[in-house]
Amino acid sequence: GIKKRLVSAGKLKSLVGLQDWVQATVKHLYWCAESSDGAPDEILPKWTSLVGHVADLHEHANPLYPRCQHGDLGKKKWLPEGLQAHEKLKSIVLSKPLLKDIPHLSTSAQTYATECFHSTVIQFAPKSTHFGYESMQARVYVAALHFNENGDRPQATTKEGKKRFLVKRPKQTKRPIASPMKGPCTYAYVQELMKETLAMNCHYPSYRAARKANSIEAPPSLSSGFERPNKDLLISSHRSRFNC
Repeated sequence: GIKKRLVSAGKLKSLVGLQDWVQATVKHLYWCAESSDGAPDEILPKWTSLVGHVADLHEHANPLYPRCQHGDLGKKKWLPEGLQAHEKLKSIVLSKPLLKDIPHLSTSAQTYATECFHSTVIQFAPKSTHFGYESMQARVYVAALHFNENGDRPQATTKEGKKRFLVKRPKQTKRPIASPMKGPCTYAYVQELMKETLAMNCHYPSYRAARKANSIEAPPSLSSGFERPNKDLLISSHRSRFNC
């Protein structure tokens, strides 16, 4: 919600200065929660300090967060107090509904990893394809193995040891940003699956015996709980726009 409001406002000619603070504002929101683990009372003061920070004011009245923790930031496109763009950002940052929600941010967990895992599941089990219960369960298990092995892989580097980046253009801002490029995926879990497969091959005399011993009873489908309507009654009550 915050990013969309800033991006939308930044499209106006008089508020174009907001465009330089969209990503910084979003990152600041995450930092407020992440840096306040064990001290949740600091989340709100850190968040409201953004209003002064964007105006190059780094001393704040709240004793829980009296000053910014960053060092010298060099030359930045500040938004001085009284500027229309600053007033707009202030109204968004200090909106009453947002100030009510900010203190409840999680200081120890974010949804980014969950979203990445869901993306991995879609790779192994595309939504456009129907899978039975056993097949779907197996694909989710493989997706979990793949994610656990590769979810936190290091950043890719060049032969000279320099970290590699990708240039991306987010749909909302349409402005190029540098994004770290992850290293190649590894598939060590495949070897473990092959070992388990061979072990089962030695343990059971046939595939049929192995399937019977490890069969899973699929739960009833969601649609099975609904009462099917009488088709004949629906047909008899049907009226088209031409024979009302």
